[in-house]
Amino acid sequence: MENTQTSTHIADLEKLNACSEAVAYARGFSTLQDAWNACERGDWMLWLVGHTMNRRDEKELRQLIGAKAACARLVFHLMKEALQKKDKV
Repeated sequence: MENTQTSTHIADLEKLNACSEAVAYARGFSTLQDAWNACERGDWMLWLVGHTMNRRDEKELRQLIGAKAACARLVFHLMKEALQKKDKV
C-alpha cells in the first residue's frame, strides 16, 4: 500500500490528467521531487511544468517556450536527416 505522501503526488498527477505511463513511473518514487530528479523524459517534464505554472505570467511562459525550443534544437538534426531520406525515396 502506498503511503500518504506517495498517494498525494500520484493523486496530483491524476488530477492533472497525466498519462498513465507517467503516473506508473511516479509510483516508483516516494515524492514527485524524487521522480523529477530521476526522470529522463523531457516531454513529461515540460508537460508537468506547463500544467502547473502560472500561464498568466508572461516571464514564466517565455521560459517554458524557450525550454521547448532548446529541446527541439537538440533533435533538429534527426528531423533533417529523416526528411532527407524521405526525399531520396
